Amino acid sequence: MLSNPKAVYARESGEETPKNLEIEVIQETANKVYLVLPNNPAPSGYEEELSEEALETVAGGACRFLTRPIECILLTRIRNANDLA
Repeated sequence: MLSNPKAVYARESGEETPKNLEIEVIQETANKVYLVLPNNPAPSGYEEELSEEALETVAGGACRFLTRPIECILLTRIRNANDLA
């Protein structure tokens, strides 16, 4: 996973990943936690409600990466609300 996360994701999900997509895995330590911020935050004052499916996905401790949900450990990464719809 750490040495070739793109290959692991492709094998486990059964999907091909775009050639220009980079996947980086960062392993947390006992003294360090990483928070991943979305690359496309909503403009200030803009709020969008999540669908029921999106709420269940987030509440269930899973996240959606590319097109399939995958398990997330400790923190959930959400690129933006549209990725969950």
